[in-house]
Amino acid sequence: MNSQNFDLLIIGSGPGGHTAAFHAAKNGLTVGMIERKAIGGVCMNVGCIPSKAMIHKAALVNQIGELEHMGIAVEKSGFDFSKVYENTCQSVANLKKGIEFVVKKNKIEYIQGNGVITGVNTVKVGEIEYTAKNIIIATGSTPTSIPGVTPDHKMIIDSDDVFDVKELPKSLLVVGGGVIGVELGYVFNAFGSEVRIVEYLEQILPFEDKDTASTLARSLKKQGVKLSTSTKVLSLEVTKDGVKAEIENKKGVKEEIEASLALIATGRKPNISNIGLEGLGLETERGFVKVGDFCQTVVKNIYAIGDVISTPMLAHVAAREGIIAVDHILGKGVNKCVDAQLVPSAVYTEPQVGSFGKTEAKLQEEVVEYEKKQIQYRALGKAVATGELDGLIKILTDSNTKQILGVHCVGAQATEVIHSLLVAKTAGLGVDEVKKTIFAHPSFSEIISEALH
Repeated sequence: MNSQNFDLLIIGSGPGGHTAAFHAAKNGLTVGMIERKAIGGVCMNVGCIPSKAMIHKAALVNQIGELEHMGIAVEKSGFDFSKVYENTCQSVANLKKGIEFVVKKNKIEYIQGNGVITGVNTVKVGEIEYTAKNIIIATGSTPTSIPGVTPDHKMIIDSDDVFDVKELPKSLLVVGGGVIGVELGYVFNAFGSEVRIVEYLEQILPFEDKDTASTLARSLKKQGVKLSTSTKVLSLEVTKDGVKAEIENKKGVKEEIEASLALIATGRKPNISNIGLEGLGLETERGFVKVGDFCQTVVKNIYAIGDVISTPMLAHVAAREGIIAVDHILGKGVNKCVDAQLVPSAVYTEPQVGSFGKTEAKLQEEVVEYEKKQIQYRALGKAVATGELDGLIKILTDSNTKQILGVHCVGAQATEVIHSLLVAKTAGLGVDEVKKTIFAHPSFSEIISEALH
């Protein structure tokens, strides 16, 4: 049996894993990175990157209408969805090559296979056992489903399968109206599929502010997406022509839906099975690995980051947690953990949704005295000039300290607009300081100044 010693072994090569690996290697540690599937993890292969590549192309298709408004005749025939698939695959391949290059440049040992932790300092991959002073678990997540429904990965697919679809379905049933569901529903609708999104809770994007979610819902409906909220799926089965589902709304009204394809987009769960956690005494809660400060488990030299712990399942959160864990290993840890109130959320539909901090409903629940500054996009010069009128920004501040408690934006470039306010909150600046900032006119970011004044 062969063995190899490292300062750090990382199980998983997604945003958390490879960011931790790069940071550790640049600081002089010998690093091994284990991956059982494809380098880059969920984000690179079946998440952030391919979905955003498709969203960009969907936006281009939607912009055809703008050309027609100017009298430019556009021939829409000849659209080939397989070209979207091929281009998306190429985008993923190019970025994977970039990660592979940095891995080699930093002399990181890339180990292909399933990593199983066999002791506090050992990880086995196949027949080879590796030893390390420290271990980081960064194994990501896998899609969930609904009770009684198991995807066949052909007619009933999950969010990992969707990027293998080479032929545009005539109709698509999306089960789940969270970020994944609305983004992919928006994409397939733009390309020409008849899309129906069914969400069990009372609004799409259940964790977003109610006003921003309802604004997006109105826009999606105008684009042709059918939305059914407060509705549960009673059954879903494959038929000779596609799929058939029975749904029921909160009033007890049942409906039968037929579609060419069904996408289960009900969320994700941590990937913690078959990696050896059972024999280590690591604690879990609701399926997540429990960690303390610096993403450290109860076994002091073993850390867990990203989707396997109970912080927001976002690539940028995993990446930051990778840095936090490595800094602690290096003995220079300052940031103990990710502050959930400083984590931006981004939904790349059209219009976009960007937010951070607490919602108005949460502040009311906590009986916090707050002030609300809200303004519609249609009051913004840039929005009027570009015709992108759907949207609003809501800025929530503490009534006494004037500190920023939450920002919720839906509209053009919303995912970019929120970040100047996020920087202000991270720096401890209140809205009085932000008011002193001069925003360019006309710009979408100017909506911040308009709201505050």
